[in-house]
Amino acid sequence: VGDLLRRRGNPQRAAATVRADTRRVLAERLGLGPDPQPAALVGVVAARTGRSSDEVGAALYGDPAAPIASADSLVALVRTLDVIRQEVLHVAIR
Repeated sequence: VGDLLRRRGNPQRAAATVRADTRRVLAERLGLGPDPQPAALVGVVAARTGRSSDEVGAALYGDPAAPIASADSLVALVRTLDVIRQEVLHVAIR
């Protein structure tokens, strides 16, 4: 996270990079193609993880009311995305 933050220059840009990578990996693994509609990706991920669509959407696409403004919030986002990725891939592998 520190290296990503250093390369991107600010937490919001680093968060955008991490989110885009997570969306790409999840979409590919779920067979949704390289650039699925946000609602489609959020719906499938929410169904696979048992999380709410609002929570998944905020993690994958951001929440304007809660921008990533610090290194601590970036770390929290990366942790959340990592758990979501693990939940989806674990269920998808079964």
